[in-house]
Amino acid sequence: MKTMTRILWLLILYVVAPLHVLAQDSDNMLNVVKDRQEKAALDGKAGVIFLAKKPDYVIRTTNKDEPVCTESRQVGGHYEFKLLLDVSKGKSRVFVVNKKGSPIAGKSDQLNVNPDEYRYFRIDEPATILLPSTQRIDKNAYFAKGEKPTEALIDIKSPVRLDVQISDKVKVSGGEGTLTGEGTYQYSFVVNTVRIGQLKTAAADAADTYRKMDDSANGQWTDDQWKRLEQLKDASDNATREYAEAVTVVLQGNGTNRIPLQAALIEGLTPKDKLVCNLVLANKTDTIVKKDTDPKGTVVVASNVSRADFYVDGVKHISGGVPPFVYKGTEGRHKLTLRADGYNDETAEVDIRLGRTVDYRMNMVAAGSLSLDGVSYEMVLVEGGTFTMGSQRELDKYSTFSMDKPAHSVTVGTFAIGKTEVTQVLWQKVMGSNPSAHQGGDLPVENVSWDDCQQFIARLNSMTGQQFRLPTEAEWEYAARGRTASGDSYSGGSRLDDVAVTGSGTAACGGKRPNVFGLCDMTGNVAEWCQDFIKRYTALSANNPRNDADGYERVVRGGAYDTGGWLGHTSHRSHMKQHEARPTVGLRLAQDKK
Repeated sequence: MKTMTRILWLLILYVVAPLHVLAQDSDNMLNVVKDRQEKAALDGKAGVIFLAKKPDYVIRTTNKDEPVCTESRQVGGHYEFKLLLDVSKGKSRVFVVNKKGSPIAGKSDQLNVNPDEYRYFRIDEPATILLPSTQRIDKNAYFAKGEKPTEALIDIKSPVRLDVQISDKVKVSGGEGTLTGEGTYQYSFVVNTVRIGQLKTAAADAADTYRKMDDSANGQWTDDQWKRLEQLKDASDNATREYAEAVTVVLQGNGTNRIPLQAALIEGLTPKDKLVCNLVLANKTDTIVKKDTDPKGTVVVASNVSRADFYVDGVKHISGGVPPFVYKGTEGRHKLTLRADGYNDETAEVDIRLGRTVDYRMNMVAAGSLSLDGVSYEMVLVEGGTFTMGSQRELDKYSTFSMDKPAHSVTVGTFAIGKTEVTQVLWQKVMGSNPSAHQGGDLPVENVSWDDCQQFIARLNSMTGQQFRLPTEAEWEYAARGRTASGDSYSGGSRLDDVAVTGSGTAACGGKRPNVFGLCDMTGNVAEWCQDFIKRYTALSANNPRNDADGYERVVRGGAYDTGGWLGHTSHRSHMKQHEARPTVGLRLAQDKK
């Protein structure tokens, strides 16, 4: 197996093709060899020079605000294409190379460029183009050696002898290639599917461990804690890299382009599976999509729903899919729509650009959101689930937090909850008065008792015909956490300033960063009444717990503008007499949903 450490591959054109269908793109139509670098007086700009044997290339970056090079100058036996780039906003670039009048094209990985320096790259065009065709997985077509349920077979037929690159992280047998009577070379090698699964699990676990510690970071950490966080980041990166290497198989013939097999196909192999891939040689004018005339980009859509239909320009692209939704489309403006039971349709327009991946979030609004004489209040549907309720930190030495423990398993059903706290303008519309100490229509209503909230909700339900209520304590904590496992982070992040209104008074609802459900101000601004009476936790698991029968004080959650630290954590519990009212306490609406 040859090592290609000195080669920087410029093109990644291999598009995932439908199974049993000829793939139209390949990888590395153009190889780029790093030549040299030299210092120069460029007034702080970075100089990039591509060396080629022919003058017919167009070279640009994926940033369309930067210059495009369409002309070259002949120097000796080659042509030079020059770009001058502003590096004040970053030294990393992705370059796109197109060949005029030809489908030959390429796109680089991220390359570093430095100010006052020329970087030289040499374009090497392959003599022949190698394309993958008719990829498929045949279930139960192969019984591994000794019928051990740990292995799968990959079969490749090629018109040329291939150099096959496979990570040493996964044991491989075969791979030399055998000339068949059909004049093609067949390559058969076995991958250990169990090992691939182990690496995938290890990468996920390492990333999760790092993420949990990173979420808990605060300014009170010791040097040893920060050092541990850096170690966990390195471990996560290494585990992820090992897994990526394990599911990468790269093929290249003499004088051809480089083709990576689809990682998704390899990682999806199970014991006794057989992956078949036929390769063909193509003329440079055949079967390849011309990127100049049909440029592609990608949009990745995250959402607060667990399942939805995804439409692009009015055409259903994914039915009942799980976010994130991925769409590869032509360059330009596209209309995206999400449609799901229990939600209002969510629509957005997104610009898709050549060679770029756009990350976009579409939070869907629960059906049941209200509009009352021009005053609106948005509800968010939260799909039920099981979580660990209560503090998972060792806080028992502080008597103030004794009510937060023990942590225990709780399951809640699907419900709707307000995106924000109830505003003063909505309270005024329903009740005809505004008791708030801090006046402002978009500010959260406060200085209201639990009893006041019940009167407000009763009138609101009568006016709208809907059935609003206060959230239960379990629903409130589940929604505030946003599916996270940590019991003590703030709602929406680990930094209080990012997610919470703090200081000497309230602020307009929804002004801080939302959590993954799209809910705002569940930490800070005003604390919020819950339906339940306060009572001590037990270690027993519970299903939709509600304590509305007896007690002395009602639950208050989320902390307020004048509190921070532990008081704002998603697990922290406060309580007040239900007839009490304070300028730091308001409410958020909830609804039952099936």
